[in-house]
Amino acid sequence: MIQEDYRAAIDVGTTKVVTVIGRERPDGSVEIAGVGVSPCNGLSKGMVRDDAATTQAIKSSIAEASKQAGVSIKSAYVGLSGSHIESSNRWDQVHDNP
Repeated sequence: MIQEDYRAAIDVGTTKVVTVIGRERPDGSVEIAGVGVSPCNGLSKGMVRDDAATTQAIKSSIAEASKQAGVSIKSAYVGLSGSHIESSNRWDQVHDNP
């Protein structure tokens, strides 16, 4: 599998974190290669209340989806919601620590 063909999306919710990995097929349809669902009890009304629990839920969801898809996630689209959230478009890179 060519990893560059795959895209990942992560939805961080109050009760669960869902990660989906997929790619576009030549006919324009989407092939879902992996899905990870992990319970999350670190959020309340869109606010992080327990950093460790939230981080673990995200990591578990990503690991499950990556294993199913047979690819590593290098970047992802992330969805969050909450009445306190405002957005602006920014691009940046996160580098792995050696």
